[in-house]
Amino acid sequence: MMTGVHTVVDTFCVRCSALVGWRYEIAHEKSQKYKEGRFILERFKVLGPDGSAYSMGQEDYVSGSEDEV
Repeated sequence: MMTGVHTVVDTFCVRCSALVGWRYEIAHEKSQKYKEGRFILERFKVLGPDGSAYSMGQEDYVSGSEDEV
């Protein structure tokens, strides 16, 4: 990864078994430890409850600071 060395595990959909993202198990750099236990879902692989794809709005591009964790 571009942000450092991490150990990750894949995250699958329990309904269709599709790979939808990953979870950070271990961050090997001290500055990246805040990622441990967090999930990354690939939005284009996740469908809403009605089967439609999620759309991205302006608020989806804004990220909070690490201090808010």
